[in-house]
Amino acid sequence: FERLQKHTKLNKQPLISPVPLEMSPVENLMVMDNLNVFHQNGFDIRKSGTFQPCMCAIPYSKTTVFGTDDVYEMVDMIQQSQSISNKHIRPTKVRAMFASRACRSSIMIGQNLEKKTMYNILQNLTTLDAPWNCPHGRPTMRHLFVLRNNF
Repeated sequence: FERLQKHTKLNKQPLISPVPLEMSPVENLMVMDNLNVFHQNGFDIRKSGTFQPCMCAIPYSKTTVFGTDDVYEMVDMIQQSQSISNKHIRPTKVRAMFASRACRSSIMIGQNLEKKTMYNILQNLTTLDAPWNCPHGRPTMRHLFVLRNNF
């Protein structure tokens, strides 16, 4: 999940006609100062003749539809994250997509693993910021004494 969050750049779907974004001057400036965050998330935002930003492309996904609400959500996130790196800001819909992808590609209970695979998993867990839970909140590991009690 963290790898998807950090390294995935979403594909863009160009819009036939740009959609104007109604924003205050402060929000307008914030969007223009953080265009890279919007591009990373698949949005193409440009200034129009009225100096208001316009959405010219949206992220493409088979199952999720994106729109202006996602842009406004990202503006709120940028405002609230003055101390956090803006590189990792993702709209709620994108986080949900990545969480679903990460869980579907994970190891399932009952799946046989070789020792080398187990070692690689542990090595990868040491590089994560939050290794204890999946993005949905489920634990990623169990204590061995808990397993013994279940048999």
